[in-house]
Amino acid sequence: MKNIVFIAKSLDGFIAGINGDLDWLEMIPNPDGDDMGYNALMDEKLMPS
Repeated sequence: MKNIVFIAKSLDGFIAGINGDLDWLEMIPNPDGDDMGYNALMDEKLMPS
């Protein structure tokens, strides 16, 4: 079984901050609610052509 993970990491290579927070993930404004390619990736992996 293969797992596909769509995740971000900070420049120091960690997912969470020093205190275990994920606030840095929302630091870049995203007023349009863009999924940053997530839906396209899922479509490709779940329903390959």
